[in-house]
Amino acid sequence: MTCEEINGPFECLANNNNNVSNGYKPKQNHMNGYLVNKQPNVILKNDEIQTKKSIMILLTIFCTSIVAMFYIYKNFPELEESEREKLKIPFDIESCKELGRLLDRYKDLYYFEVMTGICLLYIFLQTFAIPGSLFLSILSGFLFKFPVALALICSCSAAGATLCYLLSLLLGRRLVRYYFPKRAEQWAEQVQKHKDDMISYILFLRMTPLLPNWFINLVAPVIGVPIFPFTFGTFFGVAPPSFLAIEAGKTLYKMTSSSISFSWGSILMLFAFSTLALSPVIFKKYFKSKVDKIVIEVNRNFVNFIKMVQKAKVFVLAKKCEGEPKLSDFEMKEEELEALQDGEFSVVAIFIGMNAGLRYYLDFTPIGSTVHAAQVAKVVDTRNKSFPIGATIYGSFGWRSHTVVKPENYAKHNLYTLPDFGKLSPSLGVGYLGMPGNTAYFGLLDICKPKEGETVVVTVAAGCVGSHVGQIAKIKGCRVIGFAGSDDKCKWIENELGFDKAINYKTGDMRKALKEAAPKGVDCYFDNVGGELSSIIISQMNNFGRISVCGAVAEYNSETEVKITSPWKHMILKQLKMQGFVVYSYGDRWMEGINQNLKWIQEGKLKYHETIFEGFDNIPQAFIDVLRGRNIGRGVVKV
Repeated sequence: MTCEEINGPFECLANNNNNVSNGYKPKQNHMNGYLVNKQPNVILKNDEIQTKKSIMILLTIFCTSIVAMFYIYKNFPELEESEREKLKIPFDIESCKELGRLLDRYKDLYYFEVMTGICLLYIFLQTFAIPGSLFLSILSGFLFKFPVALALICSCSAAGATLCYLLSLLLGRRLVRYYFPKRAEQWAEQVQKHKDDMISYILFLRMTPLLPNWFINLVAPVIGVPIFPFTFGTFFGVAPPSFLAIEAGKTLYKMTSSSISFSWGSILMLFAFSTLALSPVIFKKYFKSKVDKIVIEVNRNFVNFIKMVQKAKVFVLAKKCEGEPKLSDFEMKEEELEALQDGEFSVVAIFIGMNAGLRYYLDFTPIGSTVHAAQVAKVVDTRNKSFPIGATIYGSFGWRSHTVVKPENYAKHNLYTLPDFGKLSPSLGVGYLGMPGNTAYFGLLDICKPKEGETVVVTVAAGCVGSHVGQIAKIKGCRVIGFAGSDDKCKWIENELGFDKAINYKTGDMRKALKEAAPKGVDCYFDNVGGELSSIIISQMNNFGRISVCGAVAEYNSETEVKITSPWKHMILKQLKMQGFVVYSYGDRWMEGINQNLKWIQEGKLKYHETIFEGFDNIPQAFIDVLRGRNIGRGVVKV
């Protein structure tokens, strides 16, 4: 008999340094990755000591469990001494009946205690391979409704078997290898050959009486059966025989033997279930060649499909815009997508933001170039570990359906992975939780620096940036006045967003309306519009007022210079501070703005509205509609 067959591999290696130094190397076998010394005729002197130590540990655990069970027994509520004698493990049908009568009386008052006691006893018997589990299954059928009894038996069987598995993993390896040395190694090799079908085999063994459950529990970890298929297979594998036991429990008082619950018909039914459990293994080889052919064909068709769709739809600037953009100013083309190189990844657009400020950039966009825009996109192919398939990202990819992103263009695309928005739509990544949201956050708080009690005015107040600015100012305790382009928009920002006053800049006298809305003057002005309206607002600002210049909607579509009343004397005499800004200059603080805006939304302090336009082909019309002010909140195209 070899050393490892008696005492295990590590002891052999530890006490055979001469073998190693003489060029002998251990060989890896299949038994849970243990190193097994294959050199014969080496016997360790401390074998008996190690075996006794394992037995002592097992006895300690067993005795501790006995003490715990005795504690439960002694503390079962309101039992008379004659009744307490019947509270014992049932090893035959008569003791099962007596225990059933006793617990049935106590079940209504102490349902939880009765169920807990049966569960713990069941797990105890399973863990230490003590007979009696069958009678507890019959008892469960007698005491509880079928679904409860079945769940109890399956759960306790799986839990007890798994604990037995773990004990064997820690202590039983030496004993199994001692008594079944050659068989254990053969079984381990079989487990490795059929490891992908292990759940089917465990189901089969649990449903049939070919091997006792205690033997399966002890041997499984030694021969390398993984714990997940072992536990999973046990839970579902004990269900069919448990069904028979539960049904037998319904007629417990009429039973004279536990064997009554297992007739020839029931045994045949169990073998039918067990055969069904093995059916995937039986037919796997038969169908393997056919399945392989199908898989090859599917892969071939998928590759052809990918090649077919590897074209991006792209809108380019067809000609320079004269005044308000027209649909004919844009042209949709198709581009072939290049094969990915190292560091590159491919994305498909999900949402594309519609920004009125784009009109300014179109004057500087070369003919034939992709129209600029921000996207929320999904990674669909990758050769970059930082951007795995399925990741949702933000990027300035423009009006295009698909994009191959190269490492040298990361900065150009203002690229980053979207944080977790929870249940919020990812479309917010191009709106309130993206560039527009950060424009409002940094433009107001870093440039205007509003103080509690001050008056803040914002133009284009029903747009994404403007509505955001006004709400942040309210959070900071300011009085907020917003200018919008329709009565409906004015009602929205007043009634829904909480602005103190909304003014329709298309009707009435703006100078008079602002004087009435802000009799104490304006302290902060967030300018999205430019033009004469901005000049009027600046003229009514207080000393040391602050102006954040974000946009110039009034001037975007004008073919000539817009004439306005000069605001410079007010700038000088009132010592006003005016600053334009580009939000991407806050790149090093980008996530600060997104995280704070997300927190405000989650707290209900910041409300948002999106106008969703459907379809990639409708992008130019959606952009024109936004320029005309036909959106409320953020305009977004859902691709």
